[in-house]
Amino acid sequence: MVATGPVARVRHNIGKRIRELRRLRGLSQASLAGMTSLSRSYLVRVEQGESNFTIDSLIRISEGLDVPLSGMLEGVDVDPRQPEQDRAAGKCRSSVVRQKASCNWNLGGSI
Repeated sequence: MVATGPVARVRHNIGKRIRELRRLRGLSQASLAGMTSLSRSYLVRVEQGESNFTIDSLIRISEGLDVPLSGMLEGVDVDPRQPEQDRAAGKCRSSVVRQKASCNWNLGGSI
């Protein structure tokens, strides 16, 4: 069963970016697995956003892709708090206080 929710969206977005970078470099999942000492099945789960990967794994993957860790996150929406519809509309970007007020975030506390 695939997890849903904001954290799962972040995992999915990072996995898509890893797949994109791997394909841009012309690497198969098997070859990247060999370069990183990670299993191919694990890389499949990472790329599909199904694995709760570790920083160690991300560093290994970034080294295998010859991309800095920050480059793996480039262009990836990694904010699990922001509602999807507001991200698509480009809203809620200026400050946390404004975001809480204008996006009706439910963070379990008060401002």
